[in-house]
Amino acid sequence: MSVLPIGGEPPRPPASKRVRRALLAILEKFEEAADRTRRLADPEAIHDLRVAIRRLSAALSLWRGTLREPPRRKAVRRLRRLRRALGAARELEVHVADLEPRSGVQSFVLRLQLAEWVGGLRREMERARHHAATHVSARRIRRIVRPVKRAARTLAGDATAATLPAADERLAIVAAKAREAMIVAATLGDDESLHAARVATKKWRYSIEAADAAEARDAKPHAGPAVLRDVQRALGEVQDRATLRQRLVAYATQLREQNLGAQAASLGPLIAEIDGERRTAVETFLRLTPVLTEPPSDPVRILPDST
Repeated sequence: MSVLPIGGEPPRPPASKRVRRALLAILEKFEEAADRTRRLADPEAIHDLRVAIRRLSAALSLWRGTLREPPRRKAVRRLRRLRRALGAARELEVHVADLEPRSGVQSFVLRLQLAEWVGGLRREMERARHHAATHVSARRIRRIVRPVKRAARTLAGDATAATLPAADERLAIVAAKAREAMIVAATLGDDESLHAARVATKKWRYSIEAADAAEARDAKPHAGPAVLRDVQRALGEVQDRATLRQRLVAYATQLREQNLGAQAASLGPLIAEIDGERRTAVETFLRLTPVLTEPPSDPVRILPDST
């Protein structure tokens, strides 16, 4: 019969076991999202899978050095390839979901024109979803799951002294890179730098979440996932509007090449509307940026292990 410490709570598991448990929980979410994508189960499956890929990649990066390196590196490389393979389908999903409601509030002529074009995008989206499903076959997902589990085997034993301090240093590096990317994006304001800031913000947020899942971070962080989520959402709006504008401009160019200048010109107000939404999202990002870009006076530290 085990004896509980004073207060009646069981002793906290060692760092290695907490990290392994958290990593395998993220892996389970990844497998669930992959299964939904493979079955074409719902419109959010690809989005959820891409999020799961980023979370799993962030955790594999955060705990680098504690995990077995060859399988860890193999899993990260395969996750990156899968995320990129799903990108086109997800972008089409976002654009179709954005454009379909807009079509109903345009002028009659433009409404008919957009209905035909968006219908074509929807058919392209469905083809892209089916193509995405081929990238998440059971065999391909096993080729990611197996190296993750092999990498985590070194975490089955006792905690090592370097488990948490090394991750602490990596979290600080991820945070510094994200702050730098935000400063560049706030200064330049172009789509490329704003997208880079979005990617860096995701890495920071998901790295914090990976540390939190392993109960390894100070309870009073300089920037928590909630603040980073708001920044990520604003930058996501910027990215979605920028890529949607590019698609509309390409469509207008195609119309002009077909000597349909009037139809191309009719897209002008819609493009201007989307430009305005992008500017609003950039302004939201700029309001949030000062909260995150000043380095903390008391840096976030991952808690030392108690074992």
